[in-house]
Amino acid sequence: MKEQVGEHESVILLTHEPNWLLDWYWGSSTGRNVSHLIDEHLKGRCRLRLAGDLHHYMRHSVVPGTKASVEHLLVNGSGGAFLHPTHVFAGFRQFQGSCYDTLAAYPSMQDSRKVSCSVPCACTTGTNITCLLKIIANLHGIL
Repeated sequence: MKEQVGEHESVILLTHEPNWLLDWYWGSSTGRNVSHLIDEHLKGRCRLRLAGDLHHYMRHSVVPGTKASVEHLLVNGSGGAFLHPTHVFAGFRQFQGSCYDTLAAYPSMQDSRKVSCSVPCACTTGTNITCLLKIIANLHGIL
């Protein structure tokens, strides 16, 4: 790798899933090989990490004045299909020990919440059984 990527060169890393968001959301830790590549081999030369899979656009950049192994995190999965919500990632602030700001989201988090709440159970954070119970309760006029 050292022979192929010079010490002063920048790297754009493209992966299928934005594991920085999904791991934060699900409380998991995936993509260890990619993290190893970024931390141990690229060592601060990864300027942009780009992924799709989630059908929305989100851009996070490292908080100015702080150092990070990846400068910008970008999800660009809005290629014409339905849109995944963005508001569920509103609390995302850290990745690999660095702090990030959300600089852009499409749909906006406000619009995402409005659209999601128009779909039964989409705006809840409960389990599938909770969602099912809410639908049944609504059908029977309990709520």
